Amino acid sequence: MPAITRLNAKVRGTFKVNDDVQAYADLWVSRNETVQNEGPAVLSSQTNAFNPATGSALPISRTVSGTNPYNPFGVPTLINYTFPNTVSADTVSTFWRAMTGVKGSFTTAKFGDWDWSADYGHSQSTVDTTYGNALNVAGLENILQNGVFNFSNPSATPNGLNGVFQNDYEQAISKLDSVTAKTSTGNLFNLPGGPVGVGFGTEFRHESNIINSRTYSALGVTAPANVQTVDGERNVAAVYYQVDIPIIRNLTFTQAGRYDHYSDFGGAFSPSFALRFQPVQALTAFASYSRGFRAPTLVENSQATYLAHQNLVDPNDPSGTPTKHFTTEQVNGNPALQPEHTKNYNIGFQLSPDSSTDIGAAFYKIHIDGVIGTDDPNAVMDANNPSTVIRNPDGTVAFIKEQFVNLGSLDTDGFDMNFRKSVGTKYGTFTLAGDWAYVWHFKLNSPGAPTQDFAGNNLALLQPFGASNPRWKGNTSFSWDYRKLTTTLTWQYTGPYTNAVAAEFGDGGTLSVASYSQFNLMATYRGFKNWTIYGGINNIFDRTPPFDVEWQATPDITGYDQSLYTNIGRFFQVGATYRF
Repeated sequence: MPAITRLNAKVRGTFKVNDDVQAYADLWVSRNETVQNEGPAVLSSQTNAFNPATGSALPISRTVSGTNPYNPFGVPTLINYTFPNTVSADTVSTFWRAMTGVKGSFTTAKFGDWDWSADYGHSQSTVDTTYGNALNVAGLENILQNGVFNFSNPSATPNGLNGVFQNDYEQAISKLDSVTAKTSTGNLFNLPGGPVGVGFGTEFRHESNIINSRTYSALGVTAPANVQTVDGERNVAAVYYQVDIPIIRNLTFTQAGRYDHYSDFGGAFSPSFALRFQPVQALTAFASYSRGFRAPTLVENSQATYLAHQNLVDPNDPSGTPTKHFTTEQVNGNPALQPEHTKNYNIGFQLSPDSSTDIGAAFYKIHIDGVIGTDDPNAVMDANNPSTVIRNPDGTVAFIKEQFVNLGSLDTDGFDMNFRKSVGTKYGTFTLAGDWAYVWHFKLNSPGAPTQDFAGNNLALLQPFGASNPRWKGNTSFSWDYRKLTTTLTWQYTGPYTNAVAAEFGDGGTLSVASYSQFNLMATYRGFKNWTIYGGINNIFDRTPPFDVEWQATPDITGYDQSLYTNIGRFFQVGATYRF
């Protein structure tokens, strides 16, 4: 479990200019530090170092010299070795945001009462990471060749690892400047069904992102190669509107639209249409359709490079048998990348027969064209192109090269459900509430490849946008409110999923990964002026995430899907908040 220290401060001032205009300014500063172990330092066929001359990762030597006195074979011998030293990462994240603006209102004789606002904001995030016990390439070569370290009996050479480990450093900086202006009215004019509302707005943003590679890794001094270089910026301008039209007294039609223009790829218009029907006070039905898009990130569409790792089958393994290995991937940005375009459908209802009861359900369907991902690593391995599959002298894979691409289309649909029931008694108010979601389909349609459905399995592990996709996820809580005291017991549930990757590639182990339930208890007391006192226990029964064989070969050997779970065990917390 990582050690985490958080510091946050926020100040806000509001100034009355006149009866109709108000100005504000606020500043938010935070500093978070996380210290964690990333597993032991390892020398294997996957250990590589960055070559600045070629801009790619190359395997480093792991051959023990035949003249090394600690080589019992007397001939050059390949070695895989796990060192006793643990690689650590000390990450300090500093964020600050300053915002200022004015807002106000005015009344017109014919076109209703209007609200307006104009804002400017600047935010910046700096992430500095110090990595301890990175392998020094020259020091590693020294112990392989010169016999200063006894691999079989390290205690016999207590100073043998001098010069093998050192610190490395990495920094990332992101900045955002934004200017927004908007105005709206809820009573532009009246129709028989009620008043018409309308709103307009505009926004301008300047985004920049710099990620510097690890200082010594980028020079080829340390291993493994961990390079992620990003240096990009862009301007984004947008205009948007929304119109609310009461067709009849209980039926409202809403139409909205937004046009965004990105300096690095162009513009796109995103409309939305929605109906809200409330035939009686207790029942609200709704339906909507919208189109949208997602612009490529500055990592995806720049000249960025980063390294990733996953288990892949090598059909051309030097053993003569297709074998799965933990493989390094060198992923490059793609300036020709196009944005994702989406279509969203939603229909549902909310039933509230009284103030203490809510029941709701909705069906959603999302279609995405031009899904952004990377080249299929399995296809890269199967093609075995020497320009994209880089092998060690012994024939094992050192790393493969991939690029961000537009994969094809993605279709997903499912259901969201919620409920709440409160009962008041002389002993306080008891409330049972829940939010649950079910994924029906999660299909990727790639050109020239069969459709894959990721719902209920972990096949998306081979894609950059996710790993396992259990069909069911949900939270159910039981709360007791008595005077100034609130106590809540929460059940967090993640459903089981099929280990389809193991079934496809024959990893062995179970082909079904179990569900997971976690119970948390929190109590809050507000009986002191301006103070909130709280305490609680997360993961009351100290549950561990379910075992997944696909995650037993990761560098930190978790044995569970890190996209779903964190194994922090039972966690106690107490605290207080003072507001003035």
